[in-house]
Amino acid sequence: MNRVSSSLQMDLLIASNDVVITAEADDGMHVTPYRGKCNRRAILSFLEAAGAKARAIVYSHEEKTGPVGLDVQSGEPYVWTAA
Repeated sequence: MNRVSSSLQMDLLIASNDVVITAEADDGMHVTPYRGKCNRRAILSFLEAAGAKARAIVYSHEEKTGPVGLDVQSGEPYVWTAA
């Protein structure tokens, strides 16, 4: 998939699906819903302020192993696992 189509796919996912912020802390991984403006530029700006250990994940689809999201910054797939 080329950069333009993957960028458009990410924009569509952000506009239509939930985005969560994940961040590592001393006591483990914290996950919270993102409640800011729902566009990629605003999310990336938020991540700059949040620090290097914060990631924004947008829901993409379901697989047998569970829900799959995409990292908004890198585009890498992110699979949730039950704890």
